[in-house]
Amino acid sequence: MYKVLFNNREIGVSNLEYGDPPMGIAFGKLIFHDKSFGYKQMKDLCKVYEIEIVNDYSDIKLISTNTIMQLKVINENGKEIKGIGNQITVMNNGENEISIIGIPFQFYEIEFKNHVEEYEKRFNDKQY
Repeated sequence: MYKVLFNNREIGVSNLEYGDPPMGIAFGKLIFHDKSFGYKQMKDLCKVYEIEIVNDYSDIKLISTNTIMQLKVINENGKEIKGIGNQITVMNNGENEISIIGIPFQFYEIEFKNHVEEYEKRFNDKQY
């Protein structure tokens, strides 16, 4: 379980259960500690902190961001998962997601060993 911090305050957690090792991407469901946090709160946060909004679908209450500089993801050993960017998608139905892109492979292969193994297995199992 990874801690998700905004302005050094823990706002939620994620397992970062999915990944794309060649691209250095780890992503997963984001569970906010404040269960009422949703579309409106994220949109307000984007305005206050000048976070770039990539998608804003007010009709279905879905919003996604570009990189949030104030966002950090920390592993169980207290080490930050650093990439070249991160994004959050928030939906009022609670299906929120966080992604980190551009994680250096030397770190990725240790931190997300399971993603690397699953990726390699997909190609090793194929018969050519």
